[in-house]
Amino acid sequence: MGLNAVSRRSLTALGCACAALVVSGATAMAAAPVTPTSTTEAGYTVASTGSTFLLKTQFTVPTHACSGQAGIQPGAYTMTATTSTGGGVLMGCSAETPGYEAVAMINGVRTVLTKVTVAPGDDINISVAVSASASTVAVIDTTKATRQSETGAGSVPTHLFVGDQAVPASGGGLLAVPNFGKLRFRTTTLNKVDFGSTTPSAVNMANSANVVQITTGKLSATGAAFVTTWVHS
Repeated sequence: MGLNAVSRRSLTALGCACAALVVSGATAMAAAPVTPTSTTEAGYTVASTGSTFLLKTQFTVPTHACSGQAGIQPGAYTMTATTSTGGGVLMGCSAETPGYEAVAMINGVRTVLTKVTVAPGDDINISVAVSASASTVAVIDTTKATRQSETGAGSVPTHLFVGDQAVPASGGGLLAVPNFGKLRFRTTTLNKVDFGSTTPSAVNMANSANVVQITTGKLSATGAAFVTTWVHS
């Protein structure tokens, strides 16, 4: 499909907006926080602290419906100001035909992992280890007992992300989002502790017209799981 590396995120709103409501002179009550949107990702992001990072997540590949060129790439990534390192599964569409590829990215260089053949229903484990001197990305299909990893130079990430990333279109812009229903990320950890303990922030994906395409659910009680939900292509 001629798909290139996923671009870095570009949030259209940061933080949460809280409004005060006054009802018939009663005590003001805060409105629910507003989840910010991004044109390139939906999931959870956290600023990096420290110098070494081990980011992991698991998910089951959903079936996605296709009606034209579309794509999304769930996974785990460490991000710098200009590039990313991580792994995931490209869920793409060419016309009405769905396709799946395991992919790894080392400092923006994307590699299709041909030893891991992905299909709907497969359980996928992602492991991303990054330091200033080295990076290792592994994608494991536990259903088929296959795995492949890529190694390369290190980086100093500014933040880390787990969730769905948008896919650039070959002619510019971003591909539409295929209808994947729901996707549950689970056993998500950073440096061997539940991701929620790092106080990550949720982000929804929206297109350039600010139409929300993917929503991000709340973290589980343990902080290790959450669900993203397709809303609009």
